[in-house]
Amino acid sequence: MEGKTAKDEEVKESKCLDSAGTRRADGSIRKPIKVKPGYVPLEERPKYKPPHIRRRELQAKADIETAKKNEKDNEEGTERSEEKSESKMKELTDKLDSLSI
Repeated sequence: MEGKTAKDEEVKESKCLDSAGTRRADGSIRKPIKVKPGYVPLEERPKYKPPHIRRRELQAKADIETAKKNEKDNEEGTERSEEKSESKMKELTDKLDSLSI
């Protein structure tokens, strides 16, 4: 078996981030902590949700998005129908004016 070389230690060191040591209340210094890249502390991780709850949340989100889309489409549809009815009204008034002359 071979011992660890300086290069192995260097590679290992480059993959870890050092967190500076902190000072204790009595004045002594804590040993620095090595943290691997990509590590997320437990406090910052999202809480686990069972699949049936995740599915329910996704379905509710999809329902809300669908409702918003339908509402938007309805608003656009009423605007279009108002434009159509205005143009129809104008045509009819023009016809009426031409008949009355």
